[in-house]
Amino acid sequence: MRKVKLLVVDDEEEIREIIIDEVKRRQFNIECVGAENGKVAFELIKNSKFDIVLSDFQMPLMNGIDLIKMTRDHGFNLPFIFLTGHNEDSIVEGAWKYKAVEFIQKPFDIQNLLELVSLIGEIGSELNLWEKEKEIQNALSELIEKYAKNSTVFKLKIISRNKKIV
Repeated sequence: MRKVKLLVVDDEEEIREIIIDEVKRRQFNIECVGAENGKVAFELIKNSKFDIVLSDFQMPLMNGIDLIKMTRDHGFNLPFIFLTGHNEDSIVEGAWKYKAVEFIQKPFDIQNLLELVSLIGEIGSELNLWEKEKEIQNALSELIEKYAKNSTVFKLKIISRNKKIV
């Protein structure tokens, strides 16, 4: 099983280091990369492949809501988990609007957080495989149709194969 690639975004270096160190110490199947604000995080998202973003809300240069909005606006559909020391309805509503998957209040239980990240990563991997399988099936169907138009014999084989399936 491949490692889940997690982007940890928090302006508090201590929080980033705790999460990254605990992933290593507890031997979770997670690879972590840290970013000190949303602007740095967005550059990393554009240039690397991540499975999950774990982000603080309040950060300099670009906050968590602006990060998820920009990420969605540029076509990246990554799961976002937000860490927050603030419990303001407007922040939570903004994150829900852009399809955040979870909100965790600081201080948090590191074991529960890492289990959640692992679970979301596994589900995401399964969904990505399913999506790739659908894409392959669609491409194969299109290819079969294309060649079937050019071959009567091939058409007969496709028709007889479909009858067996039905």
